[in-house]
Amino acid sequence: MTLQIVLAYLHFISIIIAVGALAAELVLLRESMTLGAARMMGRVDALYGMSALGILVTGLLRVFHGGKGSAFYLSSPMFYGLLVGFALIALLSLPPTITFLRWRGAVRNARPPLMDSGTRRRLLTLMVLQALLLMLVMPLLAVLMARGY
Repeated sequence: MTLQIVLAYLHFISIIIAVGALAAELVLLRESMTLGAARMMGRVDALYGMSALGILVTGLLRVFHGGKGSAFYLSSPMFYGLLVGFALIALLSLPPTITFLRWRGAVRNARPPLMDSGTRRRLLTLMVLQALLLMLVMPLLAVLMARGY
């Protein structure tokens, strides 16, 4: 019982951190990035990635060591929907992460990264899609799964 509680807690904390990190990225992404904002973006994106890993690991541990048993999850179409949603979020996060990693050279040389408005719009679109999936679609699938759908 204690393991189930700890896993559920860590799973939810990872989700909350991911939502917060994604929100921070949306706030930090400016048309003309400052050096400080670019540095912070790299840190926040790393936190987002670590929290996503936390979501995945704790989620899988809950499947195989949780109270409902793996048969419950593995027989649920919503569980597979959650996995697809998670994979989609991961794919949507790749272009922004690659962009932020490319900024490291400029940041190391104490220069703010250059970004045109088209790139900013594309990054914002990808990040908003991630946020919609993470905050609206994934909770719905989780609730449906928990209710046996």
